[in-house]
Amino acid sequence: MSGEDKKKARRSSNHMTGRIIPFVPMESQGREPKTDYGAIIRRYRERAGFEAVAVSKALGYSPNAVKNWELGYSRPNLDVIVRLCQILNMPLEAFFGIPGANNMDAQEVSILGVYHRLNRYNKQVLVDMGHSLLRMQQESISDQESRVAFRPVPLKTPVLRVSAGYGMTLNDVEEAEHIYVRADCPVDGGDWIFTVSGDSMEPDFHDGDKVMARTAQTLEEGEIGVFVVNNEGFIKKYSRQGLISLNPAYPIRQIYEDDNARLIAKVIGIVPAEMLSTPEQTQQLDEDNDKTLYI
Repeated sequence: MSGEDKKKARRSSNHMTGRIIPFVPMESQGREPKTDYGAIIRRYRERAGFEAVAVSKALGYSPNAVKNWELGYSRPNLDVIVRLCQILNMPLEAFFGIPGANNMDAQEVSILGVYHRLNRYNKQVLVDMGHSLLRMQQESISDQESRVAFRPVPLKTPVLRVSAGYGMTLNDVEEAEHIYVRADCPVDGGDWIFTVSGDSMEPDFHDGDKVMARTAQTLEEGEIGVFVVNNEGFIKKYSRQGLISLNPAYPIRQIYEDDNARLIAKVIGIVPAEMLSTPEQTQQLDEDNDKTLYI
């Protein structure tokens, strides 16, 4: 075989090799097979007993619109899909092939439609972006949940331990360091916090309890208040008969004409210890303009 003949043989061999390269399906090249929306529409239309032309007219489209959808020549717009499903009694999840699609709103249907038109690569990009956004959202929520707001105006805690006993002298009453209360405290609306001393108001109030109170000039019968009588502080239940202790072991504190008695505040309730700032938190809150802390 001459040199020229050898060259021709090689060219012929290469050409034939190129012709017998195996066919690679599109889905194996990074694309997914399309959902046969036309077959789905046709199946539900026939099940509902409608002609394609009738459905087209019901949707306000040209007579052959539904036929074109069923033959795969075109697809219904996203704003038509919901109406089409209603007419054919076709669940959205049947159309999209995703469980739970029946409960989607129009925006969710639109997003799902965009997803279905993407190839495999872009679908994964969209999913990855969605997971990233979801993770950022969850981190933000977690951050907000761990950050607790306290009342922006500190409550003053007097150096007054209101007695739940026989009374305590108030000669040296002055303001001590202030304290903060969490904004989500179930007991709120007061402008004083008092510390209970003694057991005369048990079982409702115990020695050491912190009670929230609101400045008041009058009380209704049976309400709990903070009183000062002859320079002694009490937390008692108000009655026309006198100041009553909840502990039956203590007698009624009678109020006489020559007593110097006055009401300071109405007791709102006991502030749970976990709702009060610790000394360390108080220091941080004094320096924090937002009055919030990570708890």
